Parts: sequence; C-alpha cells; structure tokens
Amino acid sequence: MARDLLVPIVHGTTYEDLREVSPLLGSRSGLNTAEASMPDVAAKLAELLAP
Repeated sequence: MARDLLVPIVHGTTYEDLREVSPLLGSRSGLNTAEASMPDVAAKLAELLAP
C-alpha cells in the first residue's frame, strides 16, 4: 500500500455520476460492480495490490 495506487470502485452508480462529484476519481480507470461480480472485483483488486 506504500505505492501511489488509487483504484476507484463504483457500486450502485456510474463513472459519469462519479465524474460530476469527483472529476479526479471519475477520470481514473477502475472497477465497476455492474460489469463484474464482487468476487471478480475483489480478485482484480488483490492482483493490483500483490507485490
């Protein structure tokens, strides 16, 4: 977690809505629970955090 890594995960909303509230977060690539199951999102997040 010492790395400069920020992965937005949207749940129950869209990246368009997120951009309206936070353009910085909405502009980053991330994970969306509408496109992947929670176990898949967790696995992808674990991959990103692995050393």
